[in-house]
Parts: sequence; C-alpha cells; structure tokens
Amino acid sequence: MNFSLKWRAIILTSLVMVGLASTFTLVSYRNLSEQFRTSQSASYRSRIEDINMSLERSFDDLRQIAGIVASSNSLGSALENGNYTFIDQALRSQWPTLQIEVGIESLSVLNMKGRNVSTFGDLQSDVPVALMRKWERSVIRDEMPAKTLMCTDVCRQYVAVPVLEDGRSVGIVVLTSSLIDVILYTNKSSGGDVALLIQGEVFADHTHYLPDWQSSIIALTNEKEELPVVREAVRSNSLASISQSSARLKHDGHNYEIFAMPLKSFQGSGGVSHLLLISDITSQVSEIVENTRDTFIIAVSGWLVAEILLFMILWRPMARLRHLSSVLPSLAHGGFDRVRRKTQIKNKKWKDEIDVLDNAAFDLADQLEQLENKVSMRDLELSARLKELARERDFIGGLLDNAHVLILTHDREGNITLVNRHAQEVMGNDQDLIGCSFEKIFNLDMRLAITLSGNTRQQESTVKKGNGEDISVTWVHAPLDPASEGEDHISVGLDITARKQAEKRLAWLANRDPLTELYNRRFFESQLKDAMHDCSNSGAVLYLDLDQFKNVNELGGHHSGDQLLKLVAQALIEELGEKAIVARQGGGEFSILLEKATAADACQMASRISRKLENIVFCENGRRHRAMASIGIALYPDHGADHIKLMANADFAMYKAKDLNSNKWYLIPDEYDTSHELQERVYWMDEIRRALSEKRFELAVQPIACVEHGTIQHYEVLLRMRDENGNLAMPGLFIPAAERSGLIVEVDRWVLCESLDLLVRLQERPITLAVNISGTTLQDENFSDFVEQALKVRQLDPERLILEVTETAAVTDFSAANNLLKGVQALGCKIALDDFGVGFSSFHYLGQMPSDYIKIDGSFVSEMLKSSENRLVVKAIADVARGFGKKVVAEFVSDAQILEALKGLNVDYAQGYYVGLPIRPEEAFNFEG
Repeated sequence: MNFSLKWRAIILTSLVMVGLASTFTLVSYRNLSEQFRTSQSASYRSRIEDINMSLERSFDDLRQIAGIVASSNSLGSALENGNYTFIDQALRSQWPTLQIEVGIESLSVLNMKGRNVSTFGDLQSDVPVALMRKWERSVIRDEMPAKTLMCTDVCRQYVAVPVLEDGRSVGIVVLTSSLIDVILYTNKSSGGDVALLIQGEVFADHTHYLPDWQSSIIALTNEKEELPVVREAVRSNSLASISQSSARLKHDGHNYEIFAMPLKSFQGSGGVSHLLLISDITSQVSEIVENTRDTFIIAVSGWLVAEILLFMILWRPMARLRHLSSVLPSLAHGGFDRVRRKTQIKNKKWKDEIDVLDNAAFDLADQLEQLENKVSMRDLELSARLKELARERDFIGGLLDNAHVLILTHDREGNITLVNRHAQEVMGNDQDLIGCSFEKIFNLDMRLAITLSGNTRQQESTVKKGNGEDISVTWVHAPLDPASEGEDHISVGLDITARKQAEKRLAWLANRDPLTELYNRRFFESQLKDAMHDCSNSGAVLYLDLDQFKNVNELGGHHSGDQLLKLVAQALIEELGEKAIVARQGGGEFSILLEKATAADACQMASRISRKLENIVFCENGRRHRAMASIGIALYPDHGADHIKLMANADFAMYKAKDLNSNKWYLIPDEYDTSHELQERVYWMDEIRRALSEKRFELAVQPIACVEHGTIQHYEVLLRMRDENGNLAMPGLFIPAAERSGLIVEVDRWVLCESLDLLVRLQERPITLAVNISGTTLQDENFSDFVEQALKVRQLDPERLILEVTETAAVTDFSAANNLLKGVQALGCKIALDDFGVGFSSFHYLGQMPSDYIKIDGSFVSEMLKSSENRLVVKAIADVARGFGKKVVAEFVSDAQILEALKGLNVDYAQGYYVGLPIRPEEAFNFEG
C-alpha cells in the first residue's frame, strides 16, 4: 500500500510540533521556576548579609558605648582603690540616659577578681552563671574587648571592655542590649516578616512553643497573619532542613517561603537561636503558572496554523512529483524518448525544485546516450596516467634511498618487504631485514597503532642500532592503499633521541630549584592541587623556614647562605627519600607534601626533620653557622579546602612556631580559628584602602646611571606609605597584603597616574620614568586601555614611560602577560624585565617576551667581584640581551669597584645605592615651591 509523502510529512511534522510545543512549555516552566529560585536565593543571601551587618553594627555601637562608660572620670581609680560606692553613685546618674535613649538593658562593673561591684537594669534570666563567669574572666585575663550573644528566654548582645588606669586593666564594664532593633531593621529593610526562634525544652510552657521543633517564638513581626504560617511549616518540615534550604508551603490560599538563619556567628548559651525569614510568594507563583499556560496556548495555535499552511503548500507540488516518479523508471530500460515526451519543459521566470527535476530528467536522457562515446576517451587518458605513474615511481625510489629517515614497508603479517638505505645503515648493513618481523626488530606493537582511528597512526619506540646504541624513534604508519585496511603498510621513522634528551632536561629544569635541585614552588603547587583534587584523600603539608637565615647571608655572604641551603636540602632528601615531595619555596623556605599522612605522622616527621637539621653545622670565613628551622604543619582537608588556603595556614603555623620557640614545629589544633592571628594582614588591607582614599601614598625615585658616561636620565619610581601618625611604611610591609587582596591593581594604577603627572611636570627635561607593575595587573585585560587613556589625557610621549615587570610574574601566565605587554608596547611605551636571570626559563622567553630593557637580578651583581660564576652569569645575560637588541641594567651596584667592572661586560645602565638613594621627586628634580 502506497502512503503519500504529503501525509507522511504532515503527520511527522505534527508529531514534531506537538513534541516541541510540550517541550517548549516544560522548558519555559522550568526556566521560570529556576529564575524564581535563583532570585529567591540571591534575596536570602542579601538578607542574611544585611542581618549579619546589622548585628555587627549593633555590636560596634554597644562596644563604643561601653568604651565611653569605661573611660569615665575616676572610674578606673575607684576600681583600683575598691571605692565601689563612688562607682555606684557615678553610674547611677548615667544609667537613665543609657537605658532610655540608647536602649541598654543592663550595665555591670566587675573588678579584676571577677566580682560584680555595681549592676543596673534587668539581668537576663536563665543565663548559665558558669558560662557567663568564664566569659567575663577571659575578658579580664586577655584585657581585650569581647562580644557574645546570649539566648535564653530572650536574646541579648553582650559587650565587655576593659577599664584602664595608667595603662593597666583594673576591671571591665559589661553592657547588654536586646535584638529587637535588629529584628525590626530586618523586617523594614527586606519587606518580609521575621521571627526570632530559640531551641530548648525549657520553653515548653511558652505561649508560642513549637513542640515538633522543641523551640519557642519569642519575637514575631505581623504575628496575627504569620504565626499560623509558621505552625504549618513546623508540621511539614524539620528545623534542620529549612536551615539548609528554604521551604515552601500553602496556607489559607497563599504561598509562603520560610528560611531559618542560625545565629551561629557568635558564641551562644542556652538554646540555639534562629531567625525565621518569611516571604509571601503567592503573586510570583501565580505569574509563573499564567505564563506557562499562555506559552502552551501560543505553541499549540502555532502548530495548527503551521500544519494548515503546510497542507496548502504541498498539495500541488506533490501531484507533479507523482507524475514524474511514474516516468523516471523508464530510464533503466532505455526509454530515453518516452522520458523526453512525458517530461514537461517550461520556460518559467520563477522555477521551483520540481521544475529543476524535470529539466534534470530531460538532460539525463541525453547524457546517458553520450556516455559510451566518453568511455573510449577514458582509455587514452589511462595510458597517459600509467606513464606518469612510472615517472613518480622512479622519483619515490630515489627519495627512499637518500632520505635520512627510516622507511620500511611490511605486509599484513608484519613481515618487512622493503627497507630504505638509511634504515639498513642504522640497523647494520650485515643484517638482512627483508622477511623479518617489523614488530620484533623495532620493538613496538603494531597492532596497537592499527586499532586507532584514521589512516595515519603514530607511535614511539626504542630501537637498538647495529652498534648497540639505543635511540628513540617516532613512527608514522599508513596503509599503502588507504581503501584496503589490513593490507600492506608503510612505516616512516624519525630519530628523536636528541629531542627527547633536551625535553627531559628542560622538564627537569622547569620543575627544579637550580641551587638545591629540589622541586620548585610551581611544581609543588601543581602536585598539591592534584593531591587535594580527590576529596577523599588526606595528608599534610610541612612549611619550613630557616631561622636567622638573613643573618647568615649578611654575616657570611650569599655563598654561606647557598651552602646552608644545599646542606638543608640534602638533609631533607636523606630523611624523606621518596616518601614525600620536597620543594624550595624561595629564600630559606621549604615545603614538604606528605600524602595519606595523619596528624601524628606529620608531627613525628617534623620532629625527625628538626633533629636532623640540628646536626648541620659548618664554618665559613671564620664563622660558625647552624641550621635552625621553624616548621608549620597544616592538614588537608581539615585546614584548607584548596591549596591556597592550605598553604596560607601552613605559613601561619610556621610563624606560630617562630613565636613559640625556634627550631620547633607547630600544628594547627582542631577547630582552631586562625582569623584573630591574621588581623595584622587585615590591618594592612584596611590601611591600603584608607591610604588610597586619604592620599597617604607617596612616590620616591632612584636614579639609573649610564655606565659609559655617568649621566642620569632614567629614574625608577618606588612607592611609600605614611600611616595615620605620619610614619613612613616601606613596601615590604603592605605590598604582600595588597597582592593577596587584589588591591595591588588599584595601587598600580595610582602609581602609574602619579608617575605620569610627574612626567607632565618634567615636560621640558629629557627624563624617563620606570614604573613597576605587579603580576596581578598583568592579568588585567583592560590595563593597556587604561594606559592609553592616561597618556592621551596628559598628552605625553609614550616613550618616556617604562613599565617594569618581574621575570617570574611575566612567565607565570606567559600568554596573558605577553598579549598585555605587546599591547602596551604598541602604544609606544618601553618594557623592562626585572630580576632577570633567577629562572631557567629566562633565555627561552627572552626572544618571545616583548621587552626593551633587561634588569639583571641584583643577587648576581652584588657578588660578581667575589664569585667568578656570578660574573659569568652577568656577562652571559648582557651578551645575550645585546644580541637581541635590548638595553641592560645592573641592579645592587653598591660601590665603585662593581661599577667599574660593569663597563667591560656590555652593561648599559647601573642602579644601586652607589649611584643614588631613593629620594622624594621634589628633592631629585629641584621643584620650586
């Protein structure tokens, strides 16, 4: 039975359209629902942040008030002298103001023994006395302000501050305040209702006690409407589940969403407290349903219209196509004339596909008749092709015999059928390879290559030459006849022994520290990330820093420091062997990765390493040096979910070990919060932000002299910062914090703009300024646009600006740094590579990295008169840089002898304390006013 294509097309398209309409409707519904969930999640995160900020702000206000009370006149002396009556009288006059205008619930004063000497207001009931006394004693002992949150029948914020007398703590002041203001602020700012919930069976007799949650509602906005909603949520959800994700429910024809926010950011007592965030989402749910219904109706209507149009379009063309299909079979029986008669050839202005098919059928009949005439012509062409193939065969034969690659052919059984001259010479002319097994002779599994997809297969193997030498060969296999798989193959081998050896050497250099031959920081971080990638793995990182290593370098010279580093590296390898990955982080710092190690294993290993290093003693230049180290231990995943946080905690533990006692180790205890000890870092981050806003950064310039003439036209711009007291802070104190926090990009841009403004003031002088750019800025895609705009606004010549980047920062992300530096160089600015020579990749990147100046690392320059090796390094870098057409700058030029030695080493410029100290621009350029 014939079934028309027309009806097949209509039925098939109907099924497809119905499926698409249903899918589109479902996808639309899911997208709307997902967008709503995403929006709600963002809303909850925002509300939680607002609540936490409100709590912190409330604590800060309470701490400021407590500080004012604690600094009251004669309060400290009265506490110290035990004049408690005076304290009670003095505070009684202040209490009404604190209670009525500030909202203080209670005020207490305690002496240094923890005794409560004066109390005002209502104390919170049911607070565990022991817990409160312990907290108060800790404030007295630490002499530092403290805060906490206590929840019993109510929730109150507690703040305690020390009372000082002549710089000594003589007691504390404790203030409490209710959370009601925080709850009302949250209700007002978010637009949703808020409930304060406290867990504990002690509240079973409370008016709003929730038995299923064993909790009681002690505060609720819009209680009349929202209390039934909360009780409905209690019946269908657990408190733990809505603490993880919000819960939805229907009540009285409305849709609600409830989320429980634990108040876990503060120390608590009594029951666990939560804030319930309640949102009416009825309108949003209704809107999603209406949109989904409208989408489905539109899709179905479109389907019906499309099917009607399709039926109308196909009706007439399909009738013509049926006629043509009845005529075309005649071609198979030689009915060319019948096809011509039945085919309708019309000269239309507009032709469709069926008209084209009619013309094609007509032409096909003519072409089939002409086909036999063309067959005879093909015979002549084939004869000419055979002669051409013979010439190609002679050419290939000459190529096989003269090419310096191994070329062989072998049959389907793997037996060699042809060998070129070079392959015979490599394997030995006395060895007959014809008929031998290709796989056995050349030590590879051909079947492995044949199973790969494609017509060309590649392999590598080790081949033993006729003289017994092993070489590495890369093979390319291809069938002689690509259309016939499994028949004869041709194999071409290239000797890559030299390349393999070079790759191994480069790989070793890329992953090793050149001085100690341990792994370097980059390789260690890569291995640590791989080890932490699997969440089920555990282990430890030991971060070791040599104590007083700077003194070894300063007293005994860098040679002594290098010798000590080598001895320490040798000791670590002897102690650890292959059981761990040992790397040098830089300077006198080392890191050790112990996979699958427990805390006990890590501590035991740290003790062994400490004892091992104690035995390292050597004498140099009449001085006796010892290896003393502080070791920090961090476990993963306990102390860090990623390698960056883990290394930060290991570094923190190392500094804790230094603080406790040198030559010892320190393991971060379980559940230990390192945030307090890291306040110094946070301090510098705040100082940087404030320095930027308050314009407390300052520039200094250091001259760079021409070695040949002694003239100075170049200066390097250096950064300084003044604190609130006007004291000058050097970059080593705040730059690390700026790099860790990402503020370094803003600092870099400030320095660049100030330097360009300085160049504007130097418009009439031929002065060039070099500005340092951090590695983080090198990843900023918009930096080159920023530089271009800054130059254009000031109408400065770009050639007067030199951007300095360290070699390490430039090659860390070579592609991004290369693109950015090329963009800046295209503007006309100059590029300088700083600290050049400290990495093995230096010369490799020298020709690829855009640069105009090469600054030789000062560690080579400062020791070049004492060390012939360092002098050779300086000369090598200068010669290679000169060969690439780049200017060379030598750093750390500290005396006249070093400057004189540089004149014969192709060094163009010198920089150091002998040339000039860093000074303020006003002093360097004699600005008036």
